Amino acid sequence: MDMKDFNKSLACVLIFMCASGLCFGKSKKKDSKAKSDAPLWLTDAGRYSVFPDSSFVSSFANGSSADEAKEKALAEISHGIKTSVLAETKRRYSMAQEGYSASERLSIDEKQKIQSKNDLYMAEWTTPYYDSAMGMYACVAYINRRKAFEYVRPTLDKAKELFPDAYQKALLQDDDFKKIVCIKRSQDLLKDFYSVYDFARFIQPSAAEDYHDIDLLCGKSFAKLSELKSKVVVSVLVKKDANVEAKECLKKVLNDAGFSVSDFDSSYVALLETSFEIAKKEKVYLSYPAISVEVRRVADGQIVGSYSNKLEKCAGFDLNGAKQKAEFEIKRDLEENFISKL
Repeated sequence: MDMKDFNKSLACVLIFMCASGLCFGKSKKKDSKAKSDAPLWLTDAGRYSVFPDSSFVSSFANGSSADEAKEKALAEISHGIKTSVLAETKRRYSMAQEGYSASERLSIDEKQKIQSKNDLYMAEWTTPYYDSAMGMYACVAYINRRKAFEYVRPTLDKAKELFPDAYQKALLQDDDFKKIVCIKRSQDLLKDFYSVYDFARFIQPSAAEDYHDIDLLCGKSFAKLSELKSKVVVSVLVKKDANVEAKECLKKVLNDAGFSVSDFDSSYVALLETSFEIAKKEKVYLSYPAISVEVRRVADGQIVGSYSNKLEKCAGFDLNGAKQKAEFEIKRDLEENFISKL
């Protein structure tokens, strides 16, 4: 190879090296830029600095798309909160049982029946970030503890304002049957309370302590129901035409409300009367169902509660169909309205 050819080869090598250097330099610069654009919450340490546990509940998740990453992060935070709430609720009730009497222990499971499913309140999420190194999107779902508690506080305050007074008025009733009815009504005021209470305790334990007395009073109300249930035994009698289905429905409604129901040795009698006048109009049969219940104390015949209602007309293409629809509406009315409007 003469000097001229050597110089040409050397020039080609130098050009290639320069070009390669420029390319590598651009790649490094691009990678450096990508890293600088990465959100701080992409690492565990960074996430806890952006969303400290003292102020936030947060959860990290990856997904093949931005929507999937967001949905997974929300699902993770939901599962974490609900698992913790359930464990703490069971632990608290278990500890509470140790100081309760036998009748009060029975109230623990009953108390849980009025609790609704805890939902996620004030959940937010970061803008999903595409992590080129992993080839996936990343996202953090989070809840600001202070904001979430303030969101549910009005529900807690409403129960704190209404329930104690309603429960005390129930205890002042001059008849045990009336006491049970009024206690059940007072407990209905807590359904919304228990839809958020354990969530509030998880989010802001110290602030939720202001509502601990309501939780304790609710437990006492169930213990009181257990005590009264042994004293109040109700039998159901049907006036006029025997409507067996309505009778059985009323017995179930009374039992679910906390009454002992028996056909023998009762201290109260519920007298049930139903009717459904049926008229034919052209090719349709119309029925007009009505219901009436009187609850009397056996000892002196005193009426301690009554309920009546004329329901909307029902229609059927034959006599039996109209009758069945009327019976169905009567049972539904007993289930939905009897205790609340007694």
